[in-house]
Amino acid sequence: MKHIQLTPIQIFPAIIGTLSLGLSFFVISQVFNINIFYRLGEIIFFLVLIIYLFNIILSLLFYSKKRNRNLRLFSNPGSLSLMSFAGVIYYALVFFYYTYIGLNQFSINIISWLFFAVWTFVFIINVRLNYLIYNGKIKIDDVTYLLNIPSIVMGGGIIMTSVLIPSGLFPDGSQILFYLYFATVVGFGISLIQFFLVSSASLTSHFINNQKEGKKGTTMIPLGAASIIVFNLLLLPSFNKLGIFIFPNRIFFDLAMLFWSFEVLILITGAFTVINSRYEEHDITVWAYVFPVGISIFSDFLLYLETNDIIFKIDIVLSSILLFFLYCFSLYQSFLKNNSVRG
Repeated sequence: MKHIQLTPIQIFPAIIGTLSLGLSFFVISQVFNINIFYRLGEIIFFLVLIIYLFNIILSLLFYSKKRNRNLRLFSNPGSLSLMSFAGVIYYALVFFYYTYIGLNQFSINIISWLFFAVWTFVFIINVRLNYLIYNGKIKIDDVTYLLNIPSIVMGGGIIMTSVLIPSGLFPDGSQILFYLYFATVVGFGISLIQFFLVSSASLTSHFINNQKEGKKGTTMIPLGAASIIVFNLLLLPSFNKLGIFIFPNRIFFDLAMLFWSFEVLILITGAFTVINSRYEEHDITVWAYVFPVGISIFSDFLLYLETNDIIFKIDIVLSSILLFFLYCFSLYQSFLKNNSVRG
């Protein structure tokens, strides 16, 4: 028995799990007007920002030294999926940067061009993953919900562009504004279709070999995918001012409610799954219990802003309690408990 040995790529799930905790604090501070939670979220933002930048540098150094290591990285679907976390963490950090620091013309230009670089990086990961799937490099019994992560990140751009596009810092008719909008819509299209395709394959794989190690830890990933879809459905109508596409606000809200219903189902299922497997050995996929709950809390927040309904307040509180428990559980499993290393 020994501690889990993490590579820089495998640290990304823990980073986004921590960021999810900060997101929960931010949402609670807004819904219940509790300033101390706002400040806790701010502290976590700066902490994660430092760790994220350090880990990006560490990853570049780690994977630039050995060619064989790079080949394994780009041929391993699990590693590709974890690597795409770098994208969604960037989108979330920009949201918090806007919240805690604010934007000016210089920062918005830098952030926008980095968005295109990150979007392209995640798109390449999706292409590579699809290549491995459609060329028979991945067997059905090796497919898990982990493969949903790159498509989730493709739809995650809305987290960032939803605060950039309406900011007023872009002049009307700006070309970069059009491309931000275009990339967001394209990313959502990829995310939506791949969610159904990969989830169906993952469910089939689970039926074939449901005892395979690592599958239980990915139970909640569809929750994150459904939440990202809810984000897009609720926020895309705010882009209608550009006049490129017209997204009907009322219809999109109704669709968002349908996906929220699925969120509730997966949240409850995942909670019972982690309770049932609490005495089992876990690998790094234990963090897959954490970040989808954080994303779900934010979708509850958006629905609360739309409806002001107490049911979403209750959901935010209960989900935040669950998130805190899952975060502590994952922290214990990853860094405190003796565990075997998988893969």
